[in-house]
Amino acid sequence: MSATEKYRALIDMAHRHGVANFSASEENGVLTLSGSTTDAVQQEMLKAWQIIDPSLSAGDLVFAITADGQGSGQTYTVKPGDTLSRIAAQYGTTWQNIYEHNRDTIKNPDLIYPGQVIRIP
Repeated sequence: MSATEKYRALIDMAHRHGVANFSASEENGVLTLSGSTTDAVQQEMLKAWQIIDPSLSAGDLVFAITADGQGSGQTYTVKPGDTLSRIAAQYGTTWQNIYEHNRDTIKNPDLIYPGQVIRIP
């Protein structure tokens, strides 16, 4: 099964929601999805991706769909043992997205501390 076939639901979702400048291209078994949309649609697509690939680690999808930056308005207090990846999975987003929205408080995405309050995009 090609990556395009595997992630057909995400492609269809992007078309259904009118993701701006949407592009889907597959090369060497890796599908790249790009475009821009609202935070809500981006989150919905990320949740759908997690259903298809629960660990988000198959390595056959580059998810480059950006959101309008309005965010969810939620915050999260880091607990012992947390990682940005684990927090992102709880909220249906990516660690990169959380990091980008918190660059003012997170200097290194591999170093977060219990008690630290971060914004959830």
